[in-house]
Amino acid sequence: MPEITDEQYNLISPYFAESTQESESESMTFVATLRGLPASIRAFLLSIDTAIAILALGQEYSLTNQQLSILARAIRGFVTGELTLGNMVNGLQSWLGVNSHVAANIADEVIQKVVRPVLGDVKKIQSERPESQPSTRFNPGSPPKIQPAPGLYPKPPAPPPSYPGQMDVNPDNVIDLRNQQP
Repeated sequence: MPEITDEQYNLISPYFAESTQESESESMTFVATLRGLPASIRAFLLSIDTAIAILALGQEYSLTNQQLSILARAIRGFVTGELTLGNMVNGLQSWLGVNSHVAANIADEVIQKVVRPVLGDVKKIQSERPESQPSTRFNPGSPPKIQPAPGLYPKPPAPPPSYPGQMDVNPDNVIDLRNQQP
């Protein structure tokens, strides 16, 4: 089992995934949802073992920190009933930028290696979810709004300063010099 730092735990724990980007109303909705969940699911979302299992899965598939955070948030959505397994596979394909085969393998391993301890409760939650209930937080066509934790990625360089009298250049005015004869 891999070692995990506090920073990694905050990034890939399903409980904390995306928490810094959530609005106050989204946070309150999650807390209300959390209160209605079985104790085993609440413990699962906070467990260090869950975060370690997600980290191990991420290492197996060479996922970046951003992708791990997305995976953790998708797992949270799945165990809380926001996301069905089918939507999770389609979403992982889009959100992680992997092909459908890899997304299906990741989803299978999530079930087998990560969610297994609470699978009975998850099945019950999923069966109680009305078929007509749309997944408002998870649209497989658009990734969740997860940003990397501060300090994990270098900041992009600042744009160059503009100088008085600098020529205004149209970026669409580009000359293609390829295939030109000398």
